[in-house]
Amino acid sequence: MTMAEQLELDEHRAFQEKYWTVQRWAWVGYGLIIVAALLGLSGEGGLFARAQIQVAGNEINYPRFARWQTEDTISIAFAPAGQADRRILISPEFGRSIAIEGAQPQPSKSLATAAGEELIVHVPPGERAKARIRIKPDTPGIVRGTVSIDGAPAAVTLIILP
Repeated sequence: MTMAEQLELDEHRAFQEKYWTVQRWAWVGYGLIIVAALLGLSGEGGLFARAQIQVAGNEINYPRFARWQTEDTISIAFAPAGQADRRILISPEFGRSIAIEGAQPQPSKSLATAAGEELIVHVPPGERAKARIRIKPDTPGIVRGTVSIDGAPAAVTLIILP
């Protein structure tokens, strides 16, 4: 076998260089996807995965990015108050895209009204109690609505990923 037979002289160098360029851009793209996932932009864990809102001394912790048909939680830390029954109102915008799977502690009353889904939770008066609402997104997309605690509304936006 001669040296000319071993060399690949019939390769198209210009095509090969374009192919290498496309490969390098793909590496950069994959790297950006990995960094975004590590930051929490894919729906689970990470720095930007959850958001918190303060409203009338109460704190609402919710997922910024949720996954379609995957259960997640909205946590509420109630400010100490004199009343034992606390009202949580979830706007109808959430009801169209998100199913409420349950709540902890168990609501003493649950009402479906024109203003949305109302949950009445009994908490010890004067204590900083917590409640968790389990949700399950039904459709992918951006959902904007309000979560009101004892009449104080807070705007909440969830991005539901497929």
